[in-house]
Amino acid sequence: MKSIKLCFCLFFLCSLCPLTAQIIGSTEDNRTVYLFPDFERGIIAFKNNTRSAALFNYELTKQKMVFIDADSMVMAIKNPSEVLAVVVGENRFLPASSKGVFYQEMKAGSGLFYIHRKANIINTLEVEIVTTLYFKTDKGFKKFSSAKNLGGLFKGQGKKIEAFAKEKSINFSNIEDVTMIVEYAFSLMN
Repeated sequence: MKSIKLCFCLFFLCSLCPLTAQIIGSTEDNRTVYLFPDFERGIIAFKNNTRSAALFNYELTKQKMVFIDADSMVMAIKNPSEVLAVVVGENRFLPASSKGVFYQEMKAGSGLFYIHRKANIINTLEVEIVTTLYFKTDKGFKKFSSAKNLGGLFKGQGKKIEAFAKEKSINFSNIEDVTMIVEYAFSLMN
């Protein structure tokens, strides 16, 4: 009975603020790679101050935020430029392009950085996940992948950031390490 009420509530919420969507097809070899193991409850906030609830996931191959509609079909958000953010569980995603790419927001002390993940299907047995790190500036997103890149984004702090990275053996492929060095970089600005 609770699941019927939940489905009705989700359908009702979605009908109040309908998500603009398009059907998402499968990849060339019929494999779909998602960020989360299952679709998770979330809220999409639009720039016009409306919100909708649905079950969301991020499709890594096509790089689209997707949701399950009232007919249980997987749909992609059609107009991501109208989206302010999508919150899935404790994860917040921001639209990064009009093509539907979303970046995951990560907290690092008093600052934020963003992660873009993309899946490349290498062959029938292997999927490569490529992770790119960004900062959001007034001019858009700026990529970084090393202590030197990061230092360049924090004017006048480059040498300290590079020394910290060396001292702590920061691995920019490890999100915990990235969070630690970004938190350090923001602490230098206070």
